[in-house]
Amino acid sequence: MVDVFKYIQLKELTILGAIGTGDLPDRRNDYQVSIDLIKSNKVKVKPIISDIYELKDYKNAFSAADDGLNTIKVMIKTSKL
Repeated sequence: MVDVFKYIQLKELTILGAIGTGDLPDRRNDYQVSIDLIKSNKVKVKPIISDIYELKDYKNAFSAADDGLNTIKVMIKTSKL
């Protein structure tokens, strides 16, 4: 359960929702477009990844992401490529 008061009301956040992803005119899904951009090095993601965790350390990864002070983005490695 999320403590709505702590995370939303005290910080006076505005929450906007979205459902799924859209299809682009060339019939690619938004996620696939993102993956293609990262693979082609057109988008550099390393500068925004603060920490990389193994899957077994997921609790620490979520704690770091929740901290927000010293973390931009947290990556959890799920498999070896």
